[in-house]
Amino acid sequence: MNGGTPLHSAVEYANTFASAPVRTAGGTAIAGAQQHNTAEAEGQQNPGNAIVEILVDAGCDPRIRNKGKMKAVDLVDPRNEALRAFLRKAEIMVEMEADMGDVAEDEGGSGPESDNEI
Repeated sequence: MNGGTPLHSAVEYANTFASAPVRTAGGTAIAGAQQHNTAEAEGQQNPGNAIVEILVDAGCDPRIRNKGKMKAVDLVDPRNEALRAFLRKAEIMVEMEADMGDVAEDEGGSGPESDNEI
């Protein structure tokens, strides 16, 4: 492992699909960005992207950095724009949830303190 989380490993796995050549129905080999665009046009999704999405939905924090001080989004192959956008959105959502939790704690007060105010 690279000193990261399972999310970091899933991103590295997704990157293998961005660079590995695949065969189309006609038997033609295509690679990289062409593969990504062809897969989207045919309604196929990078299976690595799906794993990343499952991990984030299960609670993996996309803001965590690996030993190299990189977040999962920093490891995404530049050709995989869909995964990069998903991870950026996930980071924002986690931040918003954390901020909402802070606001709830500030507004809620604790039981004994609120009883003394009455």
